[in-house]
Amino acid sequence: MALTLYHVTPLSNLAAIEKEGLLPKLGRRGIHAGAHVPAIYFFEDELTAHDGLFNWLANEIREEWAVLLAVDVDPQRIEDDPEIAGSYFTLHAILPENIRVVERVELGPEEED
Repeated sequence: MALTLYHVTPLSNLAAIEKEGLLPKLGRRGIHAGAHVPAIYFFEDELTAHDGLFNWLANEIREEWAVLLAVDVDPQRIEDDPEIAGSYFTLHAILPENIRVVERVELGPEEED
């Protein structure tokens, strides 16, 4: 039985995700957490995803819009993320049919560094 977790990504990634699914990558979040293996990161629920998005993840996304995705995953293919409470990761690709858009989230204009 699948478990629904939540993934946040820049809206600009949505078309590729709808076509190819989610693919493990070594993105900003993983690199900052000291990851050396490509992965896909998730939150346990929408509330935790929003909390992460508006407390730190928006700074990582660096775009005006993000998208919150509900993702059905095999519970045997996920692991707890020791860096962030209520967070998980997988090293396995997620097919497009297991991904649904929950909402598009306006983050505001990108800030200059």
